[in-house]
Amino acid sequence: MQSRMRWLTVVGVLGMAFLGGAVSHWMLTGRSVEAQEEAKVVRAQAVVIVDAEGNERCVLGVLPKAVGLTIKDAQGKERLTLGATSEGGTGLSLNDTAGKQRIGLGFDAEGSGLFLLDSKGVSRVDVGLAPDGSEGGLSLNGANGKSRGAIGMGKEGVGLSLRDDNGVERLGAGLGPGGGGDFVAKDADGNDIWRALGNVAQRLPGAARQPGEAENVIRAKSVVLVDDEGKERGVLGVLPDGAQLVLRDTEGRPRMALGEAVGEATAWSLILKDGEGRNRFACGAQVDGEGSGMGIWDWNGTLRFGLGAERQGCGLVLNNEEGKEIIGVGVGSGGGGGDLFLRNPGDGREVWRASRTPQNPPEEQAGQAPPG
Repeated sequence: MQSRMRWLTVVGVLGMAFLGGAVSHWMLTGRSVEAQEEAKVVRAQAVVIVDAEGNERCVLGVLPKAVGLTIKDAQGKERLTLGATSEGGTGLSLNDTAGKQRIGLGFDAEGSGLFLLDSKGVSRVDVGLAPDGSEGGLSLNGANGKSRGAIGMGKEGVGLSLRDDNGVERLGAGLGPGGGGDFVAKDADGNDIWRALGNVAQRLPGAARQPGEAENVIRAKSVVLVDDEGKERGVLGVLPDGAQLVLRDTEGRPRMALGEAVGEATAWSLILKDGEGRNRFACGAQVDGEGSGMGIWDWNGTLRFGLGAERQGCGLVLNNEEGKEIIGVGVGSGGGGGDLFLRNPGDGREVWRASRTPQNPPEEQAGQAPPG
């Protein structure tokens, strides 16, 4: 779209520059016709208008395939040039006090265009439109002439592109004629880092999906869900160390987190928090089955219940309000040993224990209080 737009805008100005130079050269050859003072019509191939000092201020001339008009200031700088060719092209150029082109407008059989240049001759704004209006676009360019922002339309839809200083697209959006949308974010190398695809056309409630029409699909490294007030309520993202889902309340506080931890032992965990940000429930499991666990906290954020399992066995712990172990149960793998103990809530000393090991017969296993 951008290259086509630039071509459309430049074509008219090329004709203008040719006309301005050619007419001036033609006038210098002396091929002029003097008109009688009383004549009402002047018929000539060129007309030169001069000021009181004899300086050329306006030149109008005809060439075999073009006609042009040039207006100069008192310093002899061309400030306006208008030209038309026999092929149907027409162009207008407006120049600054230095004679540099600043605005160009032109059209021919391929389309029409408008562009604005800075004092260094770099086009900073380009506008182009196809003859039948089926294609068109606008480009805003940087000091190096590369497009920084462009919007275009065509038979396949409309699009928006934002680019960096090097002309690499970093953000883009498109909308097809059937409502299909595409939103993309890219890195400095032009690689996708975020993309969302889907059908964004309005659908009436209860309307049936058209044959072959796909469900909305979002492809992205992160998705943020917001409420009607624009507050962030949910975040789903993929980080280098795993995927995560976080849900927040109306105050923006995280209340639930589901995540993956990628490392030597990849694991998944689920955490529920209260309004103060304290853990109330958590569970997790390693993907390879080596271990899993669950914890429950009270309203003060103290762990009161813990349950864990691994290849060597499993265990259960109940804690008091201070988080000290009061009751513990453990069972080894393979149907072997086991432990059950009770501790004093005050000082944490063990007051009772029952153990079973594969070497001890059942009749020797009895609960007993330790000495003291």
